Amino acid sequence: MEDNIKQQLTQIEKDYKIKAKKIDPENKDYNSREITFGDLIFIKERFFGKTNFVKLLWKLKKLRDDLSHGRIEKLKYDEENLSLKQTKKKLLMDYFKLAQEQEGELSMSKIWEELSEEYKKDIKEKFDQMVGN
Repeated sequence: MEDNIKQQLTQIEKDYKIKAKKIDPENKDYNSREITFGDLIFIKERFFGKTNFVKLLWKLKKLRDDLSHGRIEKLKYDEENLSLKQTKKKLLMDYFKLAQEQEGELSMSKIWEELSEEYKKDIKEKFDQMVGN
């Protein structure tokens, strides 16, 4: 099974241009601190395409970057000033609406579909361990 995992990671690197060390905790060069918010969005985009949720994540990243660089007075969401009540409401509504749509998204991934049931089970178990379930 380990060779199968390595082959799949190599294929992911080739097909999706995602460095395996960023997604494989068993890689000797893996360092979770090297994974940026942008990396996570990029990986999600590569796996699932430019979904509405991915587009929202890129917008949130821009907001985060603006906050980090002190551009508070210029914060915008969809070209509207974030200090306006209707803009805040739109941001929250977009987020919650798209978050609901995410249920079951993993099963739509081409990569996920190609995995064996045994490997899917292994991934789910590792994920549950990571999140403490």
